[in-house]
Amino acid sequence: MVTRVSVNPLDIPFLAGTRRGRRDSKCSGSSYLAGVDEDLAPLGVPAVVLGAMLIGGGLAALLLMTGWSRDYGSLLVIVAFVLYMSLAAALEVWGWRLIRRLHKSARRSSGGAAHPDIHR
Repeated sequence: MVTRVSVNPLDIPFLAGTRRGRRDSKCSGSSYLAGVDEDLAPLGVPAVVLGAMLIGGGLAALLLMTGWSRDYGSLLVIVAFVLYMSLAAALEVWGWRLIRRLHKSARRSSGGAAHPDIHR
């Protein structure tokens, strides 16, 4: 006995808003991503802190790079260092963008004030 199951990609929640790279008309831009931002918002500050620590560690590793390049080869060390620093910088930028988006949405929802207790 063979049972066929067909799945419509639009039934999968994270694919429901996209169709070949374009937004579906059912999902408006900001309301579709609002839940994602709210779920990831607490990760903004830890991402910035961790990104800064990784960048600091990468800068400290510059002192050891001459020995590593002698032992493992210059090309491997340079490629690994550039990849590491680019990922650390991407994490840092992602964290700052999350924090900025969170502050923008808080400002919009509170009527223009940066904090609900601050009034103009």
